[in-house]
Amino acid sequence: MRRLVPYLIGLSLALWLGGLIALFLFVSFLFRQDRARAVQVAPILFHVIERYQLMLAAIALASTVVWRFYGCSRAKRVLLLCLLAATGLAMAEFAVISPRINTLRMQDQSDGVEFKRLHGYAMVLYTSTAVMTAVAGCAFIAAVRRDAMNYRRSTESVPE
Repeated sequence: MRRLVPYLIGLSLALWLGGLIALFLFVSFLFRQDRARAVQVAPILFHVIERYQLMLAAIALASTVVWRFYGCSRAKRVLLLCLLAATGLAMAEFAVISPRINTLRMQDQSDGVEFKRLHGYAMVLYTSTAVMTAVAGCAFIAAVRRDAMNYRRSTESVPE
């Protein structure tokens, strides 16, 4: 279990950040190529990524908490804080912004001021989530390196 946990964290972080970057690329490409189709497809993509990132956030958070039981470090604290922040941002998008945007979209008010304001908030939340996830990835790498150095030291100091 001790060896599995860092792999779960790394995989969930990579999939989460990769999914967000893919979303940015796909949606911006769609709107440049065919706006009418993008207006239909983009909400589906956002709907899927919202649930996907919350699932990955749960895995990353739970794994990080377990990993900290095996030894805490500054990098693991930073990792946990970044994951909590990214998860909070993702939850705000899912629970607050997205339902309001979808309601306005269903009422054909996607050209209105309120929709544009909420869309701006959504962009800030998604971008902030991506940044926090990337910072968490850096903290994860630092924590893995620290654990590896500590393991190396502990095995070198054992007499044969």
